[in-house]
Amino acid sequence: MLKNRLRVLVLCAACWLVTAGPASALMVELTTPNVSGLPVMTYATVNGSVDATDDSIFHVEVSLAPGLDAYLNAGSNFGIDKFFINTNLDLSFGMIQNLNPDDWKISFGKNVAGFGRFDVKLAGGGNSRTDTFSFDIDYTSPVTEADFFALSEGNAGNEYGHFAAHIAGFSYDGYGSVYVRDVIPEPASLLLLGSGLVGLIALNRKWRK
Repeated sequence: MLKNRLRVLVLCAACWLVTAGPASALMVELTTPNVSGLPVMTYATVNGSVDATDDSIFHVEVSLAPGLDAYLNAGSNFGIDKFFINTNLDLSFGMIQNLNPDDWKISFGKNVAGFGRFDVKLAGGGNSRTDTFSFDIDYTSPVTEADFFALSEGNAGNEYGHFAAHIAGFSYDGYGSVYVRDVIPEPASLLLLGSGLVGLIALNRKWRK
């Protein structure tokens, strides 16, 4: 009896570890530049979450990596001035709300420096570069993080992405601006969850013998 209880507890704990974390939250690092002269590293982070009281609202915040300004020798007008996102949702202008900075402009279906065509572009003027940018998507039905993991489309000589940003106002090895995107998981990473579940099943069968 004790052995059976222990088996159940271990399986439950393992399943919790596999599925732990907010089901409707995301955190993605933008690491890959569109030029070879800049290093692959974390330039910015995209955080998103479903509203705690209204599951049709999705909050998005984009933040520059700490210390990036010093590393890139930033000037006085350094920061993010464009952000691009893909989605499975059919968005319209009125669904994108609470922009901060609030003077950024919204457009749809824009190509991004070799990363393909993205569904939504949010952009500030030349003096609207910022360390942090945020907005909400207020949709007509419930949303999840999966709705915001669509890939860019079209021609992408620098490969596709789910999210991208333009960072400008620095001086690094002759570069003063860069487009960066997230990294697409390799097939091996996508198989990790499935492998874990297979391992749990095998463990359970072993205990039953």
